[in-house]
Amino acid sequence: MTLKKRIVAAIYKRIRQTPGSCLRILKATLHVLVKGRSVRKDLKKISLTRKIRIGFYSAVSSFAYEPGFRPLAYNCIRSGIQKEFPSEFEVFWVDDLDSVNIGVGENADVLLVSSLSQYWLDACKAIKIFRERNPSAWIIVGGHHISHFPNSLPEQADYAIAAEGEIVLPKLLQLLMQSSHPPKEEVAVIPGIIFREKNGAGNSCCSLAERIPADQLVFPDRCVDGYREIVPYLLTSRGCPYKCTFCSSGEHWQRVSYSSIEQVADEIAQIAELYPQLETIPICDDLFVADKDRLKQLHRELQNRDLLGKMSFSANVRADLVDDELCELLKSLNVTIACFGFESATDRILKILKPQGSCSVEQNMTAIEVLHRHGLEVYLSCVLGTPGELLEEARATCEVTLQSMREGKVKFVAWNILCPMPGTYFWEWGRREGVLPQEDTFDWSRLSVYADWLHSRFNSFAEWRKARTRTNAVYLAEATLPQQELLDMLEKMDSLRAEIVV
Repeated sequence: MTLKKRIVAAIYKRIRQTPGSCLRILKATLHVLVKGRSVRKDLKKISLTRKIRIGFYSAVSSFAYEPGFRPLAYNCIRSGIQKEFPSEFEVFWVDDLDSVNIGVGENADVLLVSSLSQYWLDACKAIKIFRERNPSAWIIVGGHHISHFPNSLPEQADYAIAAEGEIVLPKLLQLLMQSSHPPKEEVAVIPGIIFREKNGAGNSCCSLAERIPADQLVFPDRCVDGYREIVPYLLTSRGCPYKCTFCSSGEHWQRVSYSSIEQVADEIAQIAELYPQLETIPICDDLFVADKDRLKQLHRELQNRDLLGKMSFSANVRADLVDDELCELLKSLNVTIACFGFESATDRILKILKPQGSCSVEQNMTAIEVLHRHGLEVYLSCVLGTPGELLEEARATCEVTLQSMREGKVKFVAWNILCPMPGTYFWEWGRREGVLPQEDTFDWSRLSVYADWLHSRFNSFAEWRKARTRTNAVYLAEATLPQQELLDMLEKMDSLRAEIVV
């Protein structure tokens, strides 16, 4: 008897003796041994008797976001599928890894896994667990990480989608409805698809420029189960016209895509209806004020619909775009909170971080004055730990922004550690300098703890600091600004900030 036959016989015997959850794994192993790679589910056949179940799982660290946050990608994916398949699919949220283990995720016919680079290891773990428990389901990966690294497509996954999925995914599902083994040449013509070559490597058959046209951005479906526990936000554009060296948005999206003014107004009306007690809608565009004419059009549309003043907004601006005209526009839209990247209190560092535009420390301070004069609450974010930065430069950034808080001109400032995300200038810099290893050997959790602890689920600066040590967080400025010196200084500044923030 051959080794393979002996293994099959042993598994048959174990199946007869095994109750519970291990049974599925044994059956899956047997299926692979006898027939080769597990056959994927026949979606067309399933659709004849019930709706096809699609689970959406967003890999994220337990300390990354405040409770209630949910990426809008889920709502957009639901809309894209429902638009093309009004009755064939049921799309649901898979809440956490435990759900993939033992809950609703296990019942999915298709599992969608979305992940940023810092949570990629969590995503791969979820994919592996789900494949073990559901060997015939389809697994499709999306998000920033796989878009940057198509060769990292896990062996347990079937396909991946680069950038936006709400247009690409329905086209892929259409193929999977026709065949459990769609011809590679038919898959390859869908822009944005990443698939596996015979050598096992992931292969992207599209360039970033071939992705979703701006006029096809879908209306996100916010009417989901448990929506009242979800913190709503608005995304009126994708991408940023600037390419700051620490930010991956410009590289990832390649261009700025705008939702139509009519759609933006529709979404505001929907949020106002679903969340009548909500006072402020966060607008999470990278740069909401990039086009003043668009803001004027939005004002007219909201005025015509009697939506002005129904609720207020927070939005991201840029210091060198702030002037009296912009502030008057923002106030007319009932934007009450303006956030911008102050980044640094030294022009030398600021020029490294923001090489485009005319940002300067003087411009930053002027923007604070103008926004404050117009009655807007100002929120700042700063980046510390730029390669070549000195301790006195980092300290100056904290002191200058703290002083603006003391004067009542700034409501809050966040101090973040520079983190070289894939797609940024500093990711490539780290690779060139030998600070970052090859992506196939990199521990992606090292990118997970960099944002100000007050923008996470950490309970204190000390807890946040321990997490940076535990994850061996990437730090690029050790040569001129030792990390422990920076963290010691930040801990003192955090105590001073706590005296101001009530």
